[in-house]
Amino acid sequence: MRNALAAILLLALPAAPAMAVQSQIGFQFSENFEGYADGPLDLDYSYVPPTPTFRLTGGAIRPGSPATPARSGTRVYASDGLITLTDIGGFADYFYSASVFVSGSSPITFKAFAYPNSTNPFVLTSPTNARNHGFSYGNADLPPGELPRISRIEISAAAPFAIDDLVIGQPSAFAPIPEPASWALLVTGFGLVGGGLRARRRQANILAAPV
Repeated sequence: MRNALAAILLLALPAAPAMAVQSQIGFQFSENFEGYADGPLDLDYSYVPPTPTFRLTGGAIRPGSPATPARSGTRVYASDGLITLTDIGGFADYFYSASVFVSGSSPITFKAFAYPNSTNPFVLTSPTNARNHGFSYGNADLPPGELPRISRIEISAAAPFAIDDLVIGQPSAFAPIPEPASWALLVTGFGLVGGGLRARRRQANILAAPV
């Protein structure tokens, strides 16, 4: 009976939805697109699961090829036109930097829009027949007068292309702005710690007083 149950579970595994395999260090997400089932896929990234913070759309998981080789592993995130990475968490969940590797036969354009959806994006273009050409965007690349926050990234080309090894944010330099409830919890915590220290000091004074 136990063996039969195990066999049923093994048969069911390939049909199960692909689970997110991206890694997170502090406020940085790294994605190499391995471990997902092939086919169209939108990916969510979250500082505090399960609430999504950023969403990657417009692509499909495919095996790497000579035209779009995988930079790490064997899978890439491929598109026939446009891939977008969008802030869906609101003002408290912006990110400060991003990098990605692209491949394709025609020039690939990388646009980073400062918060909130600037009409003056930061733009880079790859050479023709790029193979794992790197793009990156950070505070040093900000258009004049823009806030140092990214709300949207667009990667596009006139011919099929793919991305790999996407990195969003920085490990610990910047954190999301806490919500009011988080501030209240933080202040309450400081109050409790301060009260405990005062009580301990009062008790120490009583014990030290001459009888």
